[in-house]
Amino acid sequence: MSDQLSIPCPDCKTPIPFDPRMLIQGAQFSCPKCKAFLGLASESKEIVRESLDKFDKMKSEVLKAKGDTTGF
Repeated sequence: MSDQLSIPCPDCKTPIPFDPRMLIQGAQFSCPKCKAFLGLASESKEIVRESLDKFDKMKSEVLKAKGDTTGF
């Protein structure tokens, strides 16, 4: 399963695809239409990392409860 998501561009609202793990590592993603950049402030990285870890744990628990080991 891909971890790539998208978020609306703050300028033109075009979806900007991004990988949350790469975002935490400092990657920036650009809008395919207007070239605006999406990045994460360094002071936000830890809270985003913790949130993603909690989400991954919940996802694993749901899949385990369903007996599904292939992902969503």
